[in-house]
Amino acid sequence: MFIPLVAQIIQVVFYGLSVVNTGFTLSFIIIFANFNSSVTTDSKNIIEVRNKKSRKINVQDNTINSLTNMMTVSEKENGYHIARVCQYVEMIAQIAKKKNIYSEELTDSFITKLTNATLVYDVGKLVVTNGVLKKTEPLTEDEKEEIRNHVPLGEKILKSVLEEYDDKEFVRIAEEVAMCHHEKWNGTGYPRGLSETEIPLSARIISIADVFD
Repeated sequence: MFIPLVAQIIQVVFYGLSVVNTGFTLSFIIIFANFNSSVTTDSKNIIEVRNKKSRKINVQDNTINSLTNMMTVSEKENGYHIARVCQYVEMIAQIAKKKNIYSEELTDSFITKLTNATLVYDVGKLVVTNGVLKKTEPLTEDEKEEIRNHVPLGEKILKSVLEEYDDKEFVRIAEEVAMCHHEKWNGTGYPRGLSETEIPLSARIISIADVFD
């Protein structure tokens, strides 16, 4: 703003010189340079924040993938049970949506997150001994209790691993299915003895897929 005023004074004193336009031009050049410098700095900050967020998301996704890989290896002899359950979960959810069953809840986003959460729904079994998991004879009461404990342990593992996960809806679904996939419609399941619609929809869908497989 100062440069054009000075230019106007010079113009009056030295009539015939075209300095006003030059003054405005210089002003715009300075404004542009300062603005461009500010934008460049802001852009760098935005890129840095995005890169940090991207790295954080990658770490979180790699953690989920690691858990999934551990579970896949542990149940390899069982014919990739988890992979099949994931497919069944997606099919059940999509068919229910098409038939207008819970269609308000079964959005595309919900179905995608539920399918992804299915990868870790049984994560608690990682802390159950192989001898109990693969035992073909009837289980003792202590062994049954060990099996039942995989449910709260699974929820505890996911709460710890996903504590800072950005997608809170995914976290909620993952914890629901880890804790409630052994509940039963008639209330005889565990660990909470929930019945009917007390059981989260996500866990009901996974329970059907799990038992079917």
